[in-house]
Amino acid sequence: QSLGAELSKDNWHWLFARLHGELAASVVRDSATAVSSELLACYALIERLGRGVVYYGSARLKQSSAHWDRARELGRDVAKLLGVTTWSGGGPGMMQAASLGAMDAMAPVGGIRILREAGTSILNASYLPEGSAVFCRFLAPRKVALVDAGVRATEADRGAYVFLPGGLGTMDELFEVLTLVQLGKLGSTFPVPVVLCNYDGFYGGLMEFLRACDVNGTVGAPELRNVVIAADNHEVLSALARFYSLPFDHPSEVHAASEWITHPTPASTAAAPSPTAADKTSLTNGADVPVMDAADGESVAEGVAAANGVVATDGADGRPPGDDVITATGLDAKAGVALAEVVNPAR
Repeated sequence: QSLGAELSKDNWHWLFARLHGELAASVVRDSATAVSSELLACYALIERLGRGVVYYGSARLKQSSAHWDRARELGRDVAKLLGVTTWSGGGPGMMQAASLGAMDAMAPVGGIRILREAGTSILNASYLPEGSAVFCRFLAPRKVALVDAGVRATEADRGAYVFLPGGLGTMDELFEVLTLVQLGKLGSTFPVPVVLCNYDGFYGGLMEFLRACDVNGTVGAPELRNVVIAADNHEVLSALARFYSLPFDHPSEVHAASEWITHPTPASTAAAPSPTAADKTSLTNGADVPVMDAADGESVAEGVAAANGVVATDGADGRPPGDDVITATGLDAKAGVALAEVVNPAR
């Protein structure tokens, strides 16, 4: 728990009014304390289970999707290759498939869950082992924690951010990770690979967008040198084995996103095929659902504003943004408590 978690919104208003005046009292939010408390719980789970590979992907893609079996097999094979904890948002769809694959390999799994995933209307029953998940009301601590679950504190650590086919939430998390790497604020002492699972050309359109960004000067291709584009699971495994200098039979040639952007290939720019009727059913789950929102009556904007005190800190060694070696030391909060150090002072 964090100091002040027991205070209500009225209590916070009273306290800040007397300490700092009415202006401070008018902007205080009890959601800030909730975000802090949730993030501490996430950090505690990560410290207990260990960091590893973080999977992102659509919650809407069910077992009828062509991507389900691939995602499950990937979760199994990566867990065997790297021997680390498998992390995800703990939701259905691609997150479930990858986690079940890791469980097939008898590997540890963990989930940072939210009360409602896109494409669902209620909290799904967990498939994760007891004690291996944390629930968040707000998206902000969940996103920060999932990034933290993949960072590398030592050279011996093995982590990765693996992006399976997904929608808006997956793209949000992908661009968050890419931006943190670009700005040198990932929170990792050593570089972490980012892998896009380009099943059936799913990410072809994204590659075209990033190429346009490079052409127009809004993104530099070298900033994406640790992002790998993999057409299938074998390429994903080849990329991870090469990155961590692990033995792997018959490795495939894989390409960094920076190469694909500057020298596009037919595979990199191929559009994803139109979804089948089964895919459409798995996408909608047979029902129209509302977009994800905060579940406590506060707006999403309030939840995001509350998380503004939770930031990633970078090192002070003068390396430019986007440098391969990220020297961030951890995730802290501006609200007077170094959250990462509360859980692990040595980090």
